[in-house]
Amino acid sequence: HARAAGIDRYFDFYAGYDSGYGAKPGPGMVTAFADHCQVPPERVAMVGDSLHDLHAARSAGAIAIGVTTGLAGAEKLGPHADHVVDALAETLRLPFIALASQPLPRHQAEGEDAPSPSKASIPSTPA
Repeated sequence: HARAAGIDRYFDFYAGYDSGYGAKPGPGMVTAFADHCQVPPERVAMVGDSLHDLHAARSAGAIAIGVTTGLAGAEKLGPHADHVVDALAETLRLPFIALASQPLPRHQAEGEDAPSPSKASIPSTPA
């Protein structure tokens, strides 16, 4: 889908239902992303609009953020999420952003090349 949309050049890592990391709600896609970025899963925030997304985050030990832009509302996502937002832009105001002020992994702190977390994607499983 990213290639068809012409945005694939902006991403250097994909973890989707057909990428070999397993299916949600298993932890494989989230842990593969964490491994790629060389951070522990608990430093990853998984944003999703389905229970499968949130359960994948939980099973990997990541932060689970529900977004109500899909079919599930806050009442359904809330019990399974660390945070629930109504729009993606709201994630920028969440407390987990404080993680950004914590020390970087050793390879990034020493100036070595490392994958950029801002250039990775965990797309939702198609309906």
